[in-house]
Amino acid sequence: MKRIIVVLVLLFSLCGCMESRELKERTIIEAVGIDKKDEQYSLIFQQYQPEAGQGKEGSSGSGKSKPVQSQGRSISEAIDRVTHYNGNEVFLGNSTYIVLGEEMARDGILQELHYFNGENEISPSTTLVIADGSAEELISAQAESQGNSSVLRDILEQGQKN
Repeated sequence: MKRIIVVLVLLFSLCGCMESRELKERTIIEAVGIDKKDEQYSLIFQQYQPEAGQGKEGSSGSGKSKPVQSQGRSISEAIDRVTHYNGNEVFLGNSTYIVLGEEMARDGILQELHYFNGENEISPSTTLVIADGSAEELISAQAESQGNSSVLRDILEQGQKN
């Protein structure tokens, strides 16, 4: 009988090891752009913003995107600044692209790749892209194209054809 009680106590005490977050408490990031300027990381995020009428009849179900910029001495510091700015936890699980600026890529990308490999939310299918120029330009163009990933996808497909 004592074993059953011990097993039940252990079973219920080990449940729920992760803190849950509501979707409205998260900043959903579709793409991340990283440039490095004067030993500072300059990050630009393509943030997903669902439309207000979503879920109602006649709604298209699509949302828009807006670029959000941040800077820090490290990638995690820049992401934390976005969290503190808007009050929501940054969620990278929906990120389709990580765009690295050309100048930063010339200096080596091992440290940046190490950060994203260690991030448990990043999907293994996330595409890493090195921009011809700055990552900011590419992510800004992406966000202006109504939030769909057609700009980056078209550029990648054209590059593969060439």
